[in-house]
Amino acid sequence: MNPLELRLIAAETTKDPGLIKAAFLCNFAKFTEWPATAFAGLEGSIILGTLGRSPLDSWLEKTARTIQVAGRTITVRKLEELPKPGEYHILYISAEAPKTALAEAMTKLGGSPLLTVGDGSEFAEQGGTIALLEKDGKMRFQVNLVTASAAGLKLNAGMLRLADRVYRSATEQKP
Repeated sequence: MNPLELRLIAAETTKDPGLIKAAFLCNFAKFTEWPATAFAGLEGSIILGTLGRSPLDSWLEKTARTIQVAGRTITVRKLEELPKPGEYHILYISAEAPKTALAEAMTKLGGSPLLTVGDGSEFAEQGGTIALLEKDGKMRFQVNLVTASAAGLKLNAGMLRLADRVYRSATEQKP
């Protein structure tokens, strides 16, 4: 078993969906490569923003403190509105965010090196990078490689093998 599988299995041993999602979200950072231009310097933190009310927020703070990605810490910030391009590396759009949040993010932030993560299979279908969903009582995820590539992100092949579904072309997405 690879290290990602072990971490995801360990996260699933708890029954708290907020902790499970937080573990998945922080681990996605470990298996994503951003372009060098996405960081202010070699020591810059990975900035993770959350949009919309979510019980995940408190778990994210705790989980992020325990993880380093290529020597970088993860800083979590709660957002009331979409950030400007280049300000964040990961944007979690909760199910409680306005229904137009993903479309607005794609318009405003599309093409910037941003990993977008949200809830439900529609999220990846509609252009989000990674969709979290519960299936058979377990947390799963889907990946949109079209969006990742447009953002200049490279996702680890091991992570892609664990995904329930990988969208590899624009024809697989919903308009």
